[in-house]
Amino acid sequence: MFCPNCGNQLPEGSLSCPACGAQLSQEYRTEGAGTNQQTGFQNSETDSQQNSWEQTHSGPNPSWNQGAQEQQNWRQAQQTSFQQPRTRLGITVGMLGAVIYFSALISPVVLGLLAIYVLFLEENRWLKATAIKSVVCYLGFFVVFQIISGIDYFLSIINRMMAVIHWYPNLAFPGSITDALSICRIVFFLVVAFSALKMRGLRIDRIDEFVETHM
Repeated sequence: MFCPNCGNQLPEGSLSCPACGAQLSQEYRTEGAGTNQQTGFQNSETDSQQNSWEQTHSGPNPSWNQGAQEQQNWRQAQQTSFQQPRTRLGITVGMLGAVIYFSALISPVVLGLLAIYVLFLEENRWLKATAIKSVVCYLGFFVVFQIISGIDYFLSIINRMMAVIHWYPNLAFPGSITDALSICRIVFFLVVAFSALKMRGLRIDRIDEFVETHM
């Protein structure tokens, strides 16, 4: 409540202004008290709203930051879930799968030993399927090259028979096709080997179903 004459703030219940001595009417004192109560109520409501806003936006876990925190937690969970299991050798399953495919380019003996080890000593089904697929792919290329060798040998017999009548046709299987198949074999095993590092790669439904059912 303020003095209507000089504007000085007055204590509640004052009959006159202590600064200028102006007398205050009963109506003015009543109106001033009501104004102070209303103002106090408004200030209290404003303070309550401000405290509520501060709790919502400046707390230890602000609502506007919850989405970012949940996204970060999801990413961490995904990274954890993608961790590969390890084999008895101490390396990851993907690494051993890649080694098996690489061994198909080195030696069939090494490939066979690794496949036997995986089938009898390892428990991971994906790794078992990889061992079988690598052997099947190696045998597939081996059969193709053996067929080519057989064709080449048959053509050489024809050349010898024709030589008897002094005709030399020089029949032979095109070497360019053999070279192209050799390059395809190398590229194939390299691609599936690098894919195996992430536990991906070649899928053969029948082999996968066989492993899931019997191993």
